[in-house]
Amino acid sequence: MFTFPLTPPSSPVFRTFKLKRVNIVGATKGPFSGQAQIQGWPGEWWEFDAALPPMTRRDAELWVSFLCALRGQSGTFLQGDPLGAQPQGCAATAGTPFTEGVTNAGSTTLTIRGWDINTRNIFLAGDYLQVKAPSSPIRLHKVLEDIGSDNEGNMNPDIYPAIRETLTDGQPITVLNPVGTFRLMAAANRQEWDIDYTRTYGLNFKAEEAI
Repeated sequence: MFTFPLTPPSSPVFRTFKLKRVNIVGATKGPFSGQAQIQGWPGEWWEFDAALPPMTRRDAELWVSFLCALRGQSGTFLQGDPLGAQPQGCAATAGTPFTEGVTNAGSTTLTIRGWDINTRNIFLAGDYLQVKAPSSPIRLHKVLEDIGSDNEGNMNPDIYPAIRETLTDGQPITVLNPVGTFRLMAAANRQEWDIDYTRTYGLNFKAEEAI
């Protein structure tokens, strides 16, 4: 019996991987003045489109079996940015980071402690981190600025997406191979794969953050 979230096969690597950020924003424009009224709402999340290269049957069946095991949108799996496994900054060697205090759901900043003191460029803009609230899915966040630690080893980076579940003090922060929890898009409840005359398989799929 499978236990969710699953981990995808490690090979072959994706031929293409299109990562998307989604925000819910209401926008209206006055019919006479043309003045825009913008209302941002809390909804924001990750989506991605993934395509695999042509595969032999053995490689393809690993992926086909993985997708079948998800049973459409029923199951969840872990995925990160394929090129974001390593931070650009020195986060991997600059301490043992944990959440500091309580971070409420909806916050777009995260207080982190446990870094080496007064260290520059622990994160560079675009780096990822992974965090998990108790009894909640693993979440993937992008750091939006170059940032280092203060004289107490703390930092408050701006992140995307916003914190989804309230974080308690002392939750570990993962900076190497960070992942989030995803599920297939509704269209993938009917999944297909190609088999061509060269005896190779083709497969692609779409997923969204499991909210």
